[in-house]
Amino acid sequence: MGRADRSGALLALAAWGEPDPAAFPWFEAPPSDALASAGRLLSALGLRDAAGALTPMGRAAARLGTHPRLATALLRGHALGVGDAMCEAVALLEARAPMRRVRPPRAPSRSDLDDQIAALHGGGDGLVPRHPGVAAEIAQAASQLRQRLRSVAGAGGPATEAGVSLALAAAWPDRVAVRREPGSDRFRLANGRGARLSRDSAVVHADLVVALDVSDGDDAHAQIHMAVAVDRSALPTHRVQVATWDVVADRVQTADELRFGDLVLERRLGAPVAPAVVEAALAAACRADPRRFVPLAEDGFADLVARVRFAARRHPEEAWPDVSLEGLAGLAVGLVAGCRSLAVLKSADWTGALRDALGWSLAQRLDAIAPSHLSVGVGRRASLHYPLEGPPELSVRMQDLFGVRETPKVDGEPVSLHLLAPNGRPVQVTRDLLGFWSRTWPEVRKELRARYPKHSWPDDPLSAAPPPPRPRLTS
Repeated sequence: MGRADRSGALLALAAWGEPDPAAFPWFEAPPSDALASAGRLLSALGLRDAAGALTPMGRAAARLGTHPRLATALLRGHALGVGDAMCEAVALLEARAPMRRVRPPRAPSRSDLDDQIAALHGGGDGLVPRHPGVAAEIAQAASQLRQRLRSVAGAGGPATEAGVSLALAAAWPDRVAVRREPGSDRFRLANGRGARLSRDSAVVHADLVVALDVSDGDDAHAQIHMAVAVDRSALPTHRVQVATWDVVADRVQTADELRFGDLVLERRLGAPVAPAVVEAALAAACRADPRRFVPLAEDGFADLVARVRFAARRHPEEAWPDVSLEGLAGLAVGLVAGCRSLAVLKSADWTGALRDALGWSLAQRLDAIAPSHLSVGVGRRASLHYPLEGPPELSVRMQDLFGVRETPKVDGEPVSLHLLAPNGRPVQVTRDLLGFWSRTWPEVRKELRARYPKHSWPDDPLSAAPPPPRPRLTS
């Protein structure tokens, strides 16, 4: 019944004009998480507003002098025209296990609570009072509750057929539970927990119940000892369009759901949903696992990312886009339109998205600081590679650097030259081109001249001219 929680104390404090429990001079302050949990319960019951102040219903609940859940059940039941019945139900719920089961139920029921009330009056299916005075005690408590309820809430509303179950659902919204499968004893509670229906319960056929008495089970599931069936059509439900990421199919899975609060009562998979819902799910999946989504293996995109990373390292004072994996995942927001799968998103224009993030001004700065190519030789342009660490790398045929004394530079930093043989394989890596010509060239020349006699191997490469560019083939 929640007697160990702090919601009653919080309700009383707010009624005294102290909505902030942290400001109250407790003799022994309750744990902050317990106070937070109690506050969430009062809000869920509609007894206080976002600022912590009591609502009109909260003020009425405080005057009833019972647990906030029970006060909510009384006030809701009163408004639904079942106040008298609810007073008897609450009196029974306030008593400490007044009934005991002497044999399993013989017939299915829609309400264990009604069965216990019937047992108070001599009926019941295998239920008996724990001692002879139980019925009189509960009758007296119910009479007192009726007097208080009338003085606090006045006249009740017109009678509602499902009033009792609706009032109970309003008082235990986190304990509304849906059966997982037809015929199963397993339920899913609105608070997200799994539960099993106890053998003591006769509510064996209802697909939707309010679990009034729940205890920890001997496994991961809680045990529902007292349940009341609820008609789905009577609950205040709403429909929600959802889209989630299917990690097996690598695509977005859509659904239309009927919910009571956060509890899913019905799900129609594959239902059409708004494009924005799909796009939000895909962007969220990308942010959650960017390594799978961001196409860093795509040459053009990877090269641009590397150039931005180099520029940001050299000039951190400028407002470069975040090109960490997590930062790049943020680009997905502008790329998810029309996408539903991993393959389609990975094939989107990530390079264009990063260029858009740069803007015109930074794009110009990037070309100046970290160009994609350098001119070498006569009419030749060689691609630059920007590793995670260290200087940029330039792969170029040795003949294309004949006559060049200084190592090419990027943003004032000498590149790492990967000097290629005629077959395109690197022969030497250096950042000191002049030193290579003077110290290493004679030995390299001797070795390669024998293997590639048709190519130029001058004694003095600094006085030699690079070969002319090869003509382009035209169709």
